[in-house]
Amino acid sequence: MDQALVELLKEKDFEYITVKEICQKAGVNRSTFYLHYETIADILSEVLDRTMKQFQSSFPEKPEEFVPHISDADLSDLMLITAKYLEPYLLFIKENRSLYRAAFANPKALRTDKHIENVYQHVLLPILDRFHVPKGEQVYQMDFYISGCMAIIRRWVENKCSDPVDKIESIIIHCIRANPENI
Repeated sequence: MDQALVELLKEKDFEYITVKEICQKAGVNRSTFYLHYETIADILSEVLDRTMKQFQSSFPEKPEEFVPHISDADLSDLMLITAKYLEPYLLFIKENRSLYRAAFANPKALRTDKHIENVYQHVLLPILDRFHVPKGEQVYQMDFYISGCMAIIRRWVENKCSDPVDKIESIIIHCIRANPENI
């Protein structure tokens, strides 16, 4: 059923997809659908979770492998808002844009906080510690950065990812960093 939804999203917008269509495409009965899901948004959420796990599995699992030696790395090496880190993520979103378009239309399904929790706890917070950002401000700063990045990405997806990835990278970096020429 997951694959049926993905295929249908390539043909039409999420809000026009019905349980009946998913079941027909998957070759299952409606009762099978409702055995596993309450709504179409539930299956969308599951597909997003699976897709994000697949993407995240392409990165090292241990934070110290992602950013070696966070505690003693040069601060310039801890800047994660760079093309090096953005490019694979943006390419992934572009490849799955029909899925992300549906997700942005149904924010509960996207659950950005769930998808980045591991990176947040094991990479981003230790980096903020290194930059001496007070503990009480860290969650606010991360929410600001993540919300801003997601707003840019949402707009890009709504525009069918028509702008090149490097342009979106540049826009995100320019918005987040004071001096993007120093990338």
